[in-house]
Amino acid sequence: MRLRELESALSGVKTFSQPKVELEQYPTSAHLAARMLHVAQGSFGDLEDRCVADMGCGGGILAIGACLLGASYVVGFDVDADALEIAASNAHEEEVTPCTELGLLHWCSYAVDYWTLRSTSS
Repeated sequence: MRLRELESALSGVKTFSQPKVELEQYPTSAHLAARMLHVAQGSFGDLEDRCVADMGCGGGILAIGACLLGASYVVGFDVDADALEIAASNAHEEEVTPCTELGLLHWCSYAVDYWTLRSTSS
């Protein structure tokens, strides 16, 4: 898929309507996501037929883009259940049906106690 096609395909991905500051949520634009994914695939061959984990997936734009570029299995992780709901909705809206119907795209919640992690790492 060409860069412009990927950016166009990702342009409909919705982001947070009210980002949670404490979770440092910020949207990744279709422009930036398409370029990151295009470099990962075009320069390094890191997506097609690969397993991809999108850590802190938010609205799922990178996970959805990885599916569009031929990743064999994609999991989007986030601590925020609202973000995972947005990601699942985006996957449905963006019609990455082959990934979802074949069980190749999943959304998972992970619980990390930020304050415990921070206090043990210092």
